Amino acid sequence: MANVFTLTCPSCGGKLKITSDLERFACAHCGNEHTVRRSGSVVSLSPVVESLNKVQAGVDKTASELAIRRLREDIDNLNTELENITTHQVRRVQNGLGVTVIGIALLISGGLFTNFLLLSILGVAVIVIGVNMLSSGIRMSEEEKSLKRNIREKQAQLRQHEKTVSR
Repeated sequence: MANVFTLTCPSCGGKLKITSDLERFACAHCGNEHTVRRSGSVVSLSPVVESLNKVQAGVDKTASELAIRRLREDIDNLNTELENITTHQVRRVQNGLGVTVIGIALLISGGLFTNFLLLSILGVAVIVIGVNMLSSGIRMSEEEKSLKRNIREKQAQLRQHEKTVSR
């Protein structure tokens, strides 16, 4: 016949009778589940919740490891997209400078030729176009702001997941 131990429920304090072959049970008084731990002649109870917490920690760690991989890829893709926008803006600034220089040259050459008025008007118009190109290349676009904000958010998420994995 199996040995019987009398223990107290760690959840409600109710008296429990545990047989030596029992590994897991629910308290008859409160319904909380417990596992029976045996170490030599010592018998103790631990709530199943502790085991579930360990399982949850493992699941959280695995989910964070997967999220880290995905977030790093997302950040790399966003940085590439941001680089493309920046490259485009640099080209606009360079082109704007070039057009502005051409406009200045037209304006100056207007004084050297008989078509002063025509070349001067054309020079001013080209300068205005060049300055417009310059300013649009220098201003940060809404898309660029959005990308930078998105990168910062993903980096914050990445740090959180890295903390979870390092625990």
